[in-house]
Amino acid sequence: MSEADAYLRAYQRERQARLLAEKLLDEKTRVLYDKVLELNETLAHLQHTRNQLLQTEKLAAMGQLTAGLAHEINNPIGFCLSNLKCLREWSEQLITLAQSVQTLGSSPDSMQLNSLHTKLEQLDLPYLQGELPILLDETYHGLLRVRDLIGKLQQYTELGQQQAQSISLHSSIAIALATLGEHKQQCHIEKILGSDIVVVGNELEIQLVLSHLLNNAVDACHGNGLIRLVLRPQTEQDRDWAIVEVIDSGCGIAAENLQRIFDPFFTTKDVGHGTGLGLSMSYSIAVKHGGSLSVQSQVGVGSCFSLQLPLLPAA
Repeated sequence: MSEADAYLRAYQRERQARLLAEKLLDEKTRVLYDKVLELNETLAHLQHTRNQLLQTEKLAAMGQLTAGLAHEINNPIGFCLSNLKCLREWSEQLITLAQSVQTLGSSPDSMQLNSLHTKLEQLDLPYLQGELPILLDETYHGLLRVRDLIGKLQQYTELGQQQAQSISLHSSIAIALATLGEHKQQCHIEKILGSDIVVVGNELEIQLVLSHLLNNAVDACHGNGLIRLVLRPQTEQDRDWAIVEVIDSGCGIAAENLQRIFDPFFTTKDVGHGTGLGLSMSYSIAVKHGGSLSVQSQVGVGSCFSLQLPLLPAA
């Protein structure tokens, strides 16, 4: 075999091997591309599912807020109805008395005067003079309270559509506490709120976060423990912040779970008692408002969730 033939065969072997390698690479690239398309489709589906579940969690939290406010509305309506019953009875007595006075002539006899005097004693006019203004005032303020609560309920239909507005954290905390209702059972709630702090954002979303943190605290205490609510200002890195702390004396969170507590779908509750999206949603809302949500916890001692929200710089 000549040297030229040897080089030719070597070249042909090398060319055949290169073509085979290119064919294999092309097949692997095609398979990899198909896998990438499949992975992108799966990720899009998971993102869609996550968004749907987050919306479901928001709706569930909204339902809880609505139920709590409805319970709060029943209280002023209850005493307003009771007051109106008394007012009706007293008004009937006063109308009867006025009619008796009208029947008196210019020179009433002693029998008519005695009858009128008896009716006045039965009416207990000094008692009415003291109680009637109080009753009317209570009814008026009770109805104002109902009007304000209904205004809050109307906001729920605008979730996600609200413009940024000034938010009284005292008011938001009060509404979040109202949503607990009977759920708090035997929990003792201690409030250390100090002066009110105003932040800017979506009021309903902040209420959702506070409501979720409070309900989690009740669950951690199994309905029988101490929950401390703290509101305080804080200056950090030349920026003023509002800090809302929800501290419970419950079961606490294991150290290995603290890094995952804000992950979507992660929950330490029993099956059927949580979606694992509440804290993830709350964390997202805090970040959306330029703040943060953090936790410190120790098993058997309790947990402290800290919501940090920025204040507007002074003008």
